[in-house]
Amino acid sequence: MRVSGQVMKLLFVAGALLAGVLGLLPLPAGAVGPEPAPLAPPVQLTVGYQKVGHLAPVILVADELKKLGVDLKLVEFVRYADARTALLAGSLDAASVGPADLEAGPIGTAISMNPPPGTARWGAGYRDFLAKYFARYAALVAQTENLAYADQTIDLDPDVRDQYGLPAPRLTYDWRRPNELARVEFLMKKMEEIAHAMGATQVWRAPVGPGAPGAHHEGGTRMGNDPKTSVVNRYGQTWDIPNLFVIGSSTFPSMSGFNPTLTIQAVTYMSADAIVNRYKNNPGPLV
Repeated sequence: MRVSGQVMKLLFVAGALLAGVLGLLPLPAGAVGPEPAPLAPPVQLTVGYQKVGHLAPVILVADELKKLGVDLKLVEFVRYADARTALLAGSLDAASVGPADLEAGPIGTAISMNPPPGTARWGAGYRDFLAKYFARYAALVAQTENLAYADQTIDLDPDVRDQYGLPAPRLTYDWRRPNELARVEFLMKKMEEIAHAMGATQVWRAPVGPGAPGAHHEGGTRMGNDPKTSVVNRYGQTWDIPNLFVIGSSTFPSMSGFNPTLTIQAVTYMSADAIVNRYKNNPGPLV
């Protein structure tokens, strides 16, 4: 299949946007969409499968007398001293402690900070709690990976249509599996240990999410060496359409406990280099 230069640019942009937002490889004009995703793992693992996202358990801490920000260097110490925690379950993300919510003001804090058990979420009791602890609390946030399960998918919905009459994307996903629940619990306990070591007078857990994907969506157009089990090759070039490259974290076959941005940049650089120095001079499969 050959596509003109203008169409190639449009497909490239569409692929990048969908890869970053939906993890779904755009279909060429006239192509037929995939069958609805099965509930059991499919035999052929291609477009839309192995969707993953970071899980971010949260521990909230508060202190009666002092602003906790002055003691948060301890979090960095534990992050590097306990490397085994990162290898086994994820990472303790010291960059997500407290200040982001404080900068959003009381309204932003009220939205993101669940009060401890026994404290009302409205009325005079909540007003008094927020007035006292607004500058005396912190949120410790961890990140851990969600493994790439074949039945976590994005496909085309057989019934729902968008405003243009096209099948809408459908997400089938629930991270609440034994492995992921154990990882979240492990990191929750670690963060509780840190919180008590910081001297907080109150330590409590934020509610665990309902199973929807969290931050840093990855997977769906996975990279690999075999067209039967992947969508793109090592350069982000699709196996089916040589002049269609998918750029973004949707090509990740798995994820880590850390933010994916730098890896996305590195892989994007490699893809761009291959397009400019190899594909442009000799269009066709790069592998």
